[in-house]
Formats: sequence, C-alpha cells, structure tokens
Amino acid sequence: MTGFDVLDFFEPCGRISCLRDELSVTSDKKKVDASTLKENEDAALPDDRTTTIDVLDLPHISLKPPKNVLVAILRILKLEQQCNFGPGVENLTPSQFLSNRDLTIEDISDILPWLTIHSPRIASLDSFCQIGSTFTDSRDIVRYLTTILSSPLNWLQDPDVEDIYKAASSRLSERCGRTSIPDFVRKIVLKNLYERTGCESIQLKEPSLTSDNLGLKTWGSSFILSQRLINDDQRYLKEPIMELGAGTGLIGIVVAHLGYHVTLSDLPEILPNLKENIKLNHASAQADCHELDWTRPDPFIKENPNSLKGYNTLIFSDPVYSTNQPRWVADISEKFLRKSTEAHILLQVPIRSGFQKERDKLWALMEDKGFQLVESHQQDGYDDFGEQKFVFRVYKWYSSYL
Repeated sequence: MTGFDVLDFFEPCGRISCLRDELSVTSDKKKVDASTLKENEDAALPDDRTTTIDVLDLPHISLKPPKNVLVAILRILKLEQQCNFGPGVENLTPSQFLSNRDLTIEDISDILPWLTIHSPRIASLDSFCQIGSTFTDSRDIVRYLTTILSSPLNWLQDPDVEDIYKAASSRLSERCGRTSIPDFVRKIVLKNLYERTGCESIQLKEPSLTSDNLGLKTWGSSFILSQRLINDDQRYLKEPIMELGAGTGLIGIVVAHLGYHVTLSDLPEILPNLKENIKLNHASAQADCHELDWTRPDPFIKENPNSLKGYNTLIFSDPVYSTNQPRWVADISEKFLRKSTEAHILLQVPIRSGFQKERDKLWALMEDKGFQLVESHQQDGYDDFGEQKFVFRVYKWYSSYL
C-alpha cells in the first residue's frame, strides 16, 4: 500500500479570541481584585486582536518566576480541545476559556502583579488569554518549553519542580505530532443532535495513537455517517443493530442516543477505551459492547448466541486499511446479516488514493457474497489530516440468496 500514512496527521493549531477592551492593571505588588477582572465575564471573547504577543514577552526563566506564574503560563499554552476535526472555535466568556485550561480568573488576579513588573505585555486578562493563540509557529513555544525543561528551577521546592516539568512535558508532547499527543477528549458537535436527542455534543476520549491501535482514533467517516443517521435514522436503522469495528464509539453512541439498542464490537485492545466512552456519554442503557475478531468470530457467537439469528443493520465505518480487510468485511457481513428483505449493510469509506485496489476488491467481494448495492453517495468532508472525500454504500441481499 502506498500514498497514505495513517500516522501522518496535521498538528491541531490552537485558536482563541480575546477581550475587546483591555483591562488595566496597577503596577503595585498588591493582589489585583478578581472582581475587577470579572466585570466583563459575561461578554464572549471576540475575534479581533489589538495586541501582538511575542514569545519573548513570556516570563523568562532567568527572572525566577514563582510556581503559580509558571503553572498559569503552562496551562494557558494547552492546545484547545479538539472539536470535530479541528480545534474548538466557540464564543467563550473569559471564565469559560480559562476553565478549559484548568484556570480561574482568581488564578490570573494572583499573578498579574508579578507580570506587571516582569512581563508587562501580558499583564492583563486580555493579553494573558491571547497567549494560547498567538504563536502560529509552534517552534517558538517548543523553544520556550525546552528552556523550562532544561532549567534546574532551583528556586522552587522539589515537588513544585516535578509539577512544572510534568506540565511542560505535556505541552511539548501536544506539539510533537498525533502519535505523541497524550490522552485527550475530542468534542463532536453534530447538526440537529440536540434537537433529536437532547445531547449537545459527544465527548470521545482518545488515547495516544499507535499504528497497531488505529481504533483509538475517531475518523472522519464516523462523523459523516453519524450525521447521516441523525438526519434519516428511520430509513437506515432497523433493530437489531450491530456496529463492527466501533473504534471510539461515535456512531454507536449516536445510535443509542437516537433511542435504538445497538451492539458495538471491536478488538480486545480497543474495548476498554470504547467502554469508557459509552459511560462518558451516558449511553450504557442502550449500547452494549463486545469483543469481536472478524477472523475468529466464534468467541463472540458463544457469548452472544442470539447473534446467529443475524442483525437487520450492520454498520462499518472506515473498515479498509490493509489488503486483508476487504475479505474480512465481506466474510463477517455474510455471517451476521440477517436473511431478510429489510436487512442491510451501511458502509462508509474514505476515498484514499492509495487504497483504490482495496476498495475495488471490497465491492467485488460484496457482490460475490450475494449482496446487492442499493444506494451509493459520494460526499466531501474532513479528517485530522485535511479534506477528504467519502463514499457511502448500502447493501442488501439479492432475493435469490434469501
């Protein structure tokens, strides 16, 4: 296979907006009254910026910043929560924005007197919030973080030093590519999700990605198919329902929130995170989760004897990423699709240039197994590495196979 590296992702770039009216701070050493900073708390952070922050405006290590200053700087540098397949871009109040980085307005009021003397260009709530979005070139931040990590920080207590090193290491990892990013939670916002389910968004925990555990990442196909199901669930969802290769669980969780009972399945190394996401999104009542190896389905059948009766809806999202996958998808579909006129398979597949041969093989094998293509659509979308085209297909049994 050539032309597609599943681990070659663009780094998510943080983006925030800041307060329009900069809040002034006195230069004495007294604590700034936090109530002053809260006066505009209900105002969302607007998109325009009037101040340009340079990495040199951050507290230099030679100034021996106290722990609370370093902690606040390292927390404000945290990359924004992933929203869909890019950083979250929302109208946030200062309190909400800081809360996303484990900070409060009180935390900022504590450090502003020190910043006023030593780092005056970031000595306001406005300019401090700007830090997280200013540096489009991550190399500036990497150099700054490396300076912290290379310093003995000998003016701090030993436990404090370890806390600073740990926080700086986390910020550095976030900027070293998708496989280096520590565990994070991706926020999925889908059109009409709230209107249909009362759920504003889906939260999906994603551990660090490795080439052996691609199911630990949420892929663009699952987003596209989830949106289709929200828009037209009665057309596409017929119980009993099983998703094969559920990954982080987006589709199954959406199906559960729509009021259907769904069985989610995947390999044993994917299951712990999948189960955690089901609980995280309060979907346990409608979604059950089981281990299923497509090459060895007998353990699943033994645990779920009713599965031999078959499912009316089988769901696959992005199931083809190796030369063996087309055969496995066709075989497992043949085993578990109920022999019924209403039973069907939902297949969402990205159109990756290096996988044309595998897609063609899958379409041919589905035909060989007795599945008739009854619906096909192509759609533009996104994944973490940029724009992507997707194809959605629906298969049913040919009448001669029933």
